[in-house]
Amino acid sequence: MHLEKLYNYENEIQHIIVGLMKIYDDDCDHIILYGSAAQNKLTYRRVNDKIEFFSDIEFFVVPKNAINENDKEFNKILMRKSYEFLKECHNLKTIPFVDVNSVSKSFFSEADLRISTFELKNNGTNLKGKNLLGLLPEINKNNYNPKVQNIEIIKGLKILLLESYNWFLSNEPHSKVDEEKFCYFLSSSFLNILRTLLPLVGGFKLSTEERVDLIDDETISEEISLYFSEDTLKQFKKVLNDKNSCDYSYSPSNLFSINYDGYKSMLCMLLVCSEEMLIVKIEENKNSVFHGSSEKVDQLIQLTKFFVFALDCIKRLIDGVDILDEEIIRLISSFDDLMECRSDDLSEGKNSFKLSTILNKYKELEKKRWRIIGSKD
Repeated sequence: MHLEKLYNYENEIQHIIVGLMKIYDDDCDHIILYGSAAQNKLTYRRVNDKIEFFSDIEFFVVPKNAINENDKEFNKILMRKSYEFLKECHNLKTIPFVDVNSVSKSFFSEADLRISTFELKNNGTNLKGKNLLGLLPEINKNNYNPKVQNIEIIKGLKILLLESYNWFLSNEPHSKVDEEKFCYFLSSSFLNILRTLLPLVGGFKLSTEERVDLIDDETISEEISLYFSEDTLKQFKKVLNDKNSCDYSYSPSNLFSINYDGYKSMLCMLLVCSEEMLIVKIEENKNSVFHGSSEKVDQLIQLTKFFVFALDCIKRLIDGVDILDEEIIRLISSFDDLMECRSDDLSEGKNSFKLSTILNKYKELEKKRWRIIGSKD
């Protein structure tokens, strides 16, 4: 096993990562650590001599048995074993989520020209087996494909919607720890905007810190500032500092607002349009924004519209403003387009109740059908 890159972590964190590797060792020829854990940038803090994790720990594995490649059940088994191992680590205040993705060797040689490939090739840590990271293509401004990368915008909107719905429309009380976890998610979501935004203006950086610093570059900021307000651009540095310190100066409502504003601004920049023309322009220019078959592109457009309409409604509730009838009507209409049927059971009740009902229906749809924008798509 190749453990050199783990030596920058304190012993307890090394023990956790090595322990997880040992769980996968018998079934896997290759183990690769990626994400913040591979960059020695796991976010955690100590509380009464126990470790409270905010970051996930993420692995790619190549199974010994080819039948387990890209197999969700195999992934679940390894993740369940990971949880059982971590549950026995008595120095943990919170158990980190461990994401394990089984892939084939061709996953690396045939990887898309997108930012996640750029990050994996340069930041990934090979822990076991021949270094497959070398099979990944080089990504630079000459071969980068923004149409492939742009699906990250839709994924960002989707996760923002689902997590915000669970938080803002929930009747359950939230603890201080719950709020900090949600603020960590919102901070990460906001900073992830830069992964897709900066390459549009030639900015290819590997770390979040480098990306935030690049915003101050005059050439970069001049192009971006046509669509992003000066105030929004200033928030990236502040949000990064808060996230790294696990001390959040913004409320969940404020973090939601800058997130949503940031994603809309990025879409407007892609489409060269105002916010008022966003929905019209994304329909008109769909083939220049997204990559894939006509069916897939149409699905992505319908999902984008649905997410924007739903997030508009949540924003109004957060601001203490009633959802207008026309807003809920267009949301229901966009959902009907996804379902290819009519939601006739949504004719009664307050608009806020209709919003909750339609989002519950979408969550079920997401589980059963719309894996097209799943986390590893």
